[in-house]
Amino acid sequence: QGSFGASLVQGPRRWSLAVAMYLLRALQQCPCYPCSALPRRAPEFSTVAAVSKPPPSVSAKSLAVVAASLPLVAKAGTDFTGHFYERMFKQHPELLNTFNISNQKRGVQKAALFAAVARSATALVTGGELPMEMLEGICQKHCALHVVPAQYDVVGEHILGTITDLLNPGQTVLDAWGELYTALAGHMIRREEAIYSEVETRPGGWRGPRTFVVKGKTKMSTNITAFDFVPKDGKPVCDFSPGQYVTVWVHPSSIEYRQPRHYSLTNAPNGTSYSIAVRKVDGGLVSSHMHDHVQVGDEIELSPPFGNFNLAGAERLWTTEIDAPVVLLSAGVGITPMLSMLHSLEDHMLPHKTGHPIVWLHGARNGDEHAFRSYITSLAKEHPEEVVRRVWYSHPGANDVRGDSNTSTYHFEGHMDLTAVKQQLPLADSRALYFFCGPVPWMQLVARQLTEFGVPAASLNFEAFGPAAKILP
Repeated sequence: QGSFGASLVQGPRRWSLAVAMYLLRALQQCPCYPCSALPRRAPEFSTVAAVSKPPPSVSAKSLAVVAASLPLVAKAGTDFTGHFYERMFKQHPELLNTFNISNQKRGVQKAALFAAVARSATALVTGGELPMEMLEGICQKHCALHVVPAQYDVVGEHILGTITDLLNPGQTVLDAWGELYTALAGHMIRREEAIYSEVETRPGGWRGPRTFVVKGKTKMSTNITAFDFVPKDGKPVCDFSPGQYVTVWVHPSSIEYRQPRHYSLTNAPNGTSYSIAVRKVDGGLVSSHMHDHVQVGDEIELSPPFGNFNLAGAERLWTTEIDAPVVLLSAGVGITPMLSMLHSLEDHMLPHKTGHPIVWLHGARNGDEHAFRSYITSLAKEHPEEVVRRVWYSHPGANDVRGDSNTSTYHFEGHMDLTAVKQQLPLADSRALYFFCGPVPWMQLVARQLTEFGVPAASLNFEAFGPAAKILP
């Protein structure tokens, strides 16, 4: 520890640039760089006001130690988080009831954790603040998974244990990382308790899993099935902001552990029920279980709605700017959060003929895989002045009829090329908000096109399903 220990007293600033560059190179090789699996949205779109940025309760000395040791952690990369999960699950196998086993097998979760830890540490070292927007999305997911403070103690124990196992840096470094983790965990525990309390105290709200009954199961396309749930106790359910998700807890017979999955709500808030749509994934543990085994009348546990990709900020805008336009873009099963948004607009905006323009753009493989087509087509027919509807099929079938009207089966062949609808986009209106969800390559394509059209990044709101990826150009 000779030169290493002596350099620690120089303070964190000496290390900040070098550490940032080193971590940037490491993170760029991480499949979840730059941590954008979390929703991108303007800060005011959160349904729960985020707490103000807390002053990090980490001493300058400890920050310097963390800064000096960050390159070692970055060099270890996903080996670090892989070792962490291995040792934690070995001692606490019950936590496998909370983690997505499929993501664990594919290495997605360890990559995401590495990026989150590295980004949090780097933000504190280089700027003195935590990456609040990233942490807000994580806190929302933690609440959906009913994470409790005691689990932070377990994680902290095994993060420090992993540092010891792989790096063996000495007590000074362990103490510094322990101080950093305590500050980070403390912030997240406080924020999560605030989210839990806000949702729990809503009319019909609750905390943790609650038993529901499957009221409806409807095949919407060859690979997407819709489910409707009502609470077993017959009591109300809390409202939500369109775009949020519920967490389904199931126990497939093929595995030992219970599994959670997040699914976007597809209905508008009604106080009595929730609806989701599930795409069957080849080899998917939960999606296959839902499609093949869950039936009407079955009981299933749901967590309350969470998530910070939602219409809340837009709804506040529309109370004063009733003609502010919104553009909803989706591909494949990315249609699900957009459906909830559209239902809300149908219930609260369209009946009043506010002149509120809605542009609905969707991409599917073909008519067989185009879910919810009849509902959206009927809405476009009923409100031709308010709703512009355009659809792309990448591989149209023999029975798919292409047309030019608002209610045609589909309008364009191939992948979504927004130049074909540029005249329908509200590009000249600075109030316009764009929401999009779908496969990562498709979202990257949409973001690039909208950016090239001059749409500012602050107007782009999106959510990625699954592993993170860089979306904005």
